[in-house]
Amino acid sequence: TQSTWGHLNRLHRSPSTLCRFVFVVSVFPFVQAGRCLSRRFCSFVMESACTNTPRRSEAQLAPQGPVDPTRPRAHGRSQPLPSDYEFPILYKSDDYVVIDKPFDLRLDGAFETTIEKIIQRQFPEIPKFRWIHQLDYATSGVQVVGLTRKGAAAACRLFEGRTTVKQYLALVDGWIPFSTDTGAPVHIIHEPIYEPTDNSFRMEIGSLEHPGKDSLTHVSVLCNGHLLSNGRPVSKVLLRPFTGRRHQLRLHLKHLGHPIVGDATYSTDYTSYRMMLHAYRLHLPFTDNSLTFETADPFSKEMQIIESNMNVQDTLLIPTVTSSSSHTS
Repeated sequence: TQSTWGHLNRLHRSPSTLCRFVFVVSVFPFVQAGRCLSRRFCSFVMESACTNTPRRSEAQLAPQGPVDPTRPRAHGRSQPLPSDYEFPILYKSDDYVVIDKPFDLRLDGAFETTIEKIIQRQFPEIPKFRWIHQLDYATSGVQVVGLTRKGAAAACRLFEGRTTVKQYLALVDGWIPFSTDTGAPVHIIHEPIYEPTDNSFRMEIGSLEHPGKDSLTHVSVLCNGHLLSNGRPVSKVLLRPFTGRRHQLRLHLKHLGHPIVGDATYSTDYTSYRMMLHAYRLHLPFTDNSLTFETADPFSKEMQIIESNMNVQDTLLIPTVTSSSSHTS
């Protein structure tokens, strides 16, 4: 009430130490209540963000075009995953389970099928799963899930410290030369990425007005050829991001002039059955035991190879420590 606040104001202005003490004691519950409400609001915002549907936003951006009825749609599977679907397991220990994530699958949220729901059904004996990193909804490949607090914290430190080595495979529009104009075997894209504040789903290359955050990607061209489905010219590339910006690989490849096949956000391809981006290999350099996880190439039957880059000296490749489901414990 007005009289209560007037009393508190007089206590605050009083030179007496006792009065100031009484003021602090009186105001403290209000401050704590405010902090509690603030924490709850932030938690609500984060939960809302986690249950966003990025691919739905991409679908909203894409005009409706002709779709081959014999293949799945670009914006989600034509048929959902089977109700008894189980992830291919690349590795399992007391601290981690490493899965080969399918494309077009969300991490969690109020959806019929998510990574969280599948993995809980697949491993009912594990009480809690801890998310260490995240792949885009449309991206497939290696995903590490923590099983213990200690293990998850150790892996998170590697990602935060940028000591992990991540490698992706992608099919991109057009043919990229095997080497740069200077003869270098790796195309280096060092362009900042800016996240617009207007709730846009698309990220942008930074500018003088909007500098963005430093972002670095290395691109090695593995082969050039044509898609078997429609004869479209494509390149298969191996990508190594040295930073972890949102949509970094997708935006950098668009900036290079070769957007990823099926990327309905950064290209005009609205008919491909999926976005051709796959988390192919992940290296975790733990001090006591480094681990490397690798999947098969999901695009091996998507293209007819015209020429392979036999001269590439790919220093991005790392000896595989753990690469198949037989390495479980």
